[in-house]
Amino acid sequence: MRVTVNTDALASRLASRYIGGWTYVESEIGLEGVSTVSKIGDQCRAGMGRVIIDRPIDLGAATELEIRRLRLVRDLTSSSIPVEWRLHGVNGSELTSFHHLSPPTDIRGTDCDLSAWREQFRYGLLYWRAGPGFISIRDARNGNVTVTTLSSAYAAAFMRCLVGDRLEGVDAKILQTLISDRVIMRLDGCYLSLAYRMRRWPIPCNAI
Repeated sequence: MRVTVNTDALASRLASRYIGGWTYVESEIGLEGVSTVSKIGDQCRAGMGRVIIDRPIDLGAATELEIRRLRLVRDLTSSSIPVEWRLHGVNGSELTSFHHLSPPTDIRGTDCDLSAWREQFRYGLLYWRAGPGFISIRDARNGNVTVTTLSSAYAAAFMRCLVGDRLEGVDAKILQTLISDRVIMRLDGCYLSLAYRMRRWPIPCNAI
């Protein structure tokens, strides 16, 4: 039996589902409301929905709140949930550190090129996986793939960075090494992991 699929009609139905799907707006329900990825994920995927962070994330005037909002963008990207956001106060020389995140709709800073971000972005550019007693981080943001393995104190520090921790008592050399490798970043005394955990493996899985 031969089946013919009307791809135009299918695309139209998907588009209508997206327009009428779930939309979460930060200013309406608050940061905590859109931060529970495990709860909104299924709803977004079922309803072809999205999350809108309608207040710019300003790294130039960084506070602990900005860390939490940037963490939200990271976690939404890891779950392949569409997110609309804006990034301000960033230096163009540091911009490639964020190219693994869903591109923002607007960017303001010094020598920033949003078009390059859009062209280079793909899911899985920077992610981590946990093994027995170690963390493996795969980084392809610069085009060349590097794999870093963290163990003991380094792995423990990285795991604490997942939620944006001040990391009191952690060896400063460990933190500086992770910052130099652009695995974590520091804002307002907090340290945040830039790498995300893979939640939606592509098919085939070696596509990334």
